This record gives sequence, structure tokens and C-alpha cells, in this order.
Amino acid sequence: MKLALLLIVSYIAVDICCSLLWPLPNSKRVQACYDSVRNENVDDFIGSQKVWHCQHLYKNMSVPSELTEEDNERKKYLDSLIEGMFGGIADTRRKRQINTTPCRRKELRMLSLEERSRLFAAMNNLKTDTSVRPNKYDAIALIHTGEMNLVAHNGAGFLGWHILFLLIFEAALRQVDRSVCLPYWDSTLDSMLPNPTLSELWSPEFMGTPRGAVVQGPFANWRLPRGESLSRDVDLDGELMTPTNVRNILSRSRYEENITSPTTSTRYDIEFIHGGPHVFVGGTMSSLDTAAFEPMFFFHHSYINYIYVRFRSRLRSLGRNPAVYPRILGADFRHAPNYPTGLGSYTQADGYADYFERLSVYEPVPTCSSISPSCGNRFLTCQNGLCLPRLTSGRSKRSISIPGLVDPIEVTNILSQGSTRSNTCDTPDAYITPYNDFCVDGACDTSLWAGVSYKIIAARRPNSPVFRNFPVIKGRVDVSRDIYEPSAYDETK
Repeated sequence: MKLALLLIVSYIAVDICCSLLWPLPNSKRVQACYDSVRNENVDDFIGSQKVWHCQHLYKNMSVPSELTEEDNERKKYLDSLIEGMFGGIADTRRKRQINTTPCRRKELRMLSLEERSRLFAAMNNLKTDTSVRPNKYDAIALIHTGEMNLVAHNGAGFLGWHILFLLIFEAALRQVDRSVCLPYWDSTLDSMLPNPTLSELWSPEFMGTPRGAVVQGPFANWRLPRGESLSRDVDLDGELMTPTNVRNILSRSRYEENITSPTTSTRYDIEFIHGGPHVFVGGTMSSLDTAAFEPMFFFHHSYINYIYVRFRSRLRSLGRNPAVYPRILGADFRHAPNYPTGLGSYTQADGYADYFERLSVYEPVPTCSSISPSCGNRFLTCQNGLCLPRLTSGRSKRSISIPGLVDPIEVTNILSQGSTRSNTCDTPDAYITPYNDFCVDGACDTSLWAGVSYKIIAARRPNSPVFRNFPVIKGRVDVSRDIYEPSAYDETK
């Protein structure tokens, strides 16, 4: 009787344990994305960036757009922004532009104190204005969620869709303050720092808290629509864009060479490369469904658009029309030229129109030299002919070589509890753990999580290469054995 009862209890326990697990159908697109690594030079990117890119192909398929009673309210607000910007005209060949003066977009650190203060004030105004639910900022960010991400990503629509999205957000800012224009974040500048987390960018004057819930800076204590905190895990994973990335993208001569497709190399794929900073910032920005709730999202995409504008200029120099929508063989139907963007009545092809490009003008980051060492702003400093970000205050200088530069430049080390750690390696990452928001499908609660014990055994194929990693016994290297030999497993038990 006891045995029978035990079996029944065990059966029920297993049934309850496994009832929340189910198999997901394999996606051929996702599999093809992973398989494409075989044809890539893996030195060009880090593995987690490829995983992020491929996983979002599936994530967006399985997350439907959330329909609530607030949708019509948000749609009216969106339509009003489009009406104010473009006169409500879907035909981009008609020139009824309400504001004929293009917005001048500067690198975030090139803004004056007044410009930066006005920008952050306008963004906070949108965040606290609940005349459109949940608030005006979130009403715009919610566009970049669910099924809409299938229209906005993984195809030819990526560039055009986001230029429209940025213009809509910029229009919202300018409804609050007509002097505000959307700046851009040139992450290639930070990529040349030994430790990008020490950039002034992550100080309270700019973006604020780099790790964990954002509790400092202009966006302190921001929350997402479902209540979770705006969070970051800066530089725990991912990588920033580099000057080489930009040169590679601009070296192509056709859209088809730098738009995500089964045949596009990651070296030139602007959408793939743009994912690096998403992962680098981490936290809220690491998922496409929450990324737009992170203010840095808009600054990052403004820079992606800047590269897009420069590529369009290159096409013109080659005698090609940048307004012609690219046709990618085997593309998802949502990236067909006539497919609606979901942003007003515009189609994917409309996003490539010259009309939208002319609504903004980008100011490049200044250059400098030994003769003219000024970068025009205290947050950028001239180093070997480059204007690079200053590091946060309270650091001592030391000479470090930056990849790509012949001479070492003066950079700084963080102080530890008020004392200078000169001539030592700065390894803060070793002591800072990742921030876990414990969110799944919008629910953030540790009580909903459970721990599962598991054992992983990595087995090497019989014909796999020898790694030539030998054990050291009492100071002597034993070349007769490889520490990765299967037999070595028994010695480590």
C-alpha cells in the first residue's frame, strides 16, 4: 500500500513539475541564422551577438502585440504626431512639409548644457504626461513591441522603418520644446576606451546608472508599463560599434550587401552590427520588446540612421538612386515594398524616400590635431588626432595603448575608495555581478522562479583535435596527458 501511494505521489509531482514545459516548433529561419556561422569569420564578432540576433527572429514570432483599451488612444496620439510632421500625407512625392527647417542632430556629448537640459526635460515631460496612457513616452515605445518588431527587423524594412520611428519620437519631443532635436550616440568613440563603462556617458550628467536599476541621472526611477524598473548591465556582454564596422558598411555599393539576408556577411550587415550596443547596454535594452523604453535606444538608433544617411550619400556618388527600395531574394513578406509599416499609412518603401532624409541634418563629431587640440566640448578630449570621450572625474592618468593607434594615449584609472590604483590592471567586472530583474513575459517576481539542479557533461568527439593543454604536477609539465582527455574526467571527481 505504501509503495502504491508513493508511486501515485511521485507521478503527481512529476506531472506538476513538467506541466509548464512544452516543445517549441523549430524555425527554419532561426536554424538558417545559426547555420550561417559556418560561412563567417568568427573573429568579426562575439558569439553572444550572433545568438541575440538569431534568437530575436524567434522571439518576435512568438510574442503577439498586446491589444488593450488604450490602443485607440495611442493611435490618435501617433496620428497627431505624423500629421504635425508630415501633414498627414502618405505620398512622399508631395512636398507639404509643415516644418521646412531640418532638425540638426549632434552627438550627445556635443550638446551644450542648455541643449542637454532641454532634451532630458522634454523626455521626462513625455514620461510624466499621462494624457495618453500609460504616458506619452511609453505610448511611443510600445510601438516597438510584439508583432511590430517583425515589420521593423530582419529585412529591408529595418532602415526605413526606424527612420520613421525616430522622426515620430523627435516630433513628440518638439511638441514639448521646439528647440529640441534628437541627438545621436556614436558608440565608436567609446569603443576606443580601455574601459567604456568609465566614460562620462554613464555619469549622472548623462545617462546615469550603468549597472542595475537606474537610480541616478535624468532617468532615475523610470519604470516600464508593467512596473519593472529601467535597468542596465553595461559592458557585461556585447560590444560597441567600431570605426572598422562603419568603414565596412560604407564600403559596399548596394543596399543588398548590407541588409540582413541569408547571403549577407555579418561584416557588412548594419542590422546585425547594430545589435552589439543593444547587448552592451543590456538590461531593458537587451530585448527588442523592451528596448525602446531605454532612452539610449533612441540615441543609438539615431547613430544607425546617421550611417544610413552617409550610405545614401555614397550611393548618389556612384550614380545610384538611394530611394529605390531593395529587393531581397526570399525575404519575409513583411519586408515587401508595399507592406504597411504600421506608422501612419506609410509603406516599407516610403521609408527610403529622400523626403524623410531631408527632415534632419547630422553634425559630425569634430576632429582635432596638435595644432588645433580643441574638441569644442569638455566631454570630449583630443587624443592623437581623435576626439575621444572623457572619463568620469576622480581618476589618475596612465599611459595605455588603444588598438588602432600607433602611440599610447593618456587615459585614466578609476580610484578605489579614494586611493589611486596606478600601474595596475583595472578589473571592476570581476567584482560586479549581472543585474537580474527576474522578469518573464512582463511578470517580475522572484517568487515565480524555481531552482532546478542539473549536471552537464561535455564529451569530445573521438576524432577531435588534441588541445595540447597539459597538467602540471609539482612544477613539471606532463606532456603525456591532455587535461581535456576523457580519461581526465575521472581524476577530477
